[in-house]
Amino acid sequence: MERIDRSDREYTGTVSDMMTAKTRGGQHQLAKITVDSGKTMLVDLGNKDSFEASIKKGAKITVSGPAVKVNDRLMLVANEIQFDGETFEPQRVAMK
Repeated sequence: MERIDRSDREYTGTVSDMMTAKTRGGQHQLAKITVDSGKTMLVDLGNKDSFEASIKKGAKITVSGPAVKVNDRLMLVANEIQFDGETFEPQRVAMK
């Protein structure tokens, strides 16, 4: 069984796509980013309703957080987002 390192990782990349996804906690804002090595990754930027940043396709962002496996794909769950000189901490809803 493959183990996933849950420690926070930091990546800087260019947003190649933005989308929303329905989760148990509501609608989440997702970004697909292309990092400097050319790899693409999916990043959960947090709850869409409380999403503060105006990140759009083509924006350069830095994200940090743990990687989780969703439907056999790795996704970074951002704890911190740096964009346009500002730092954002996404709102997360704890499930009971």
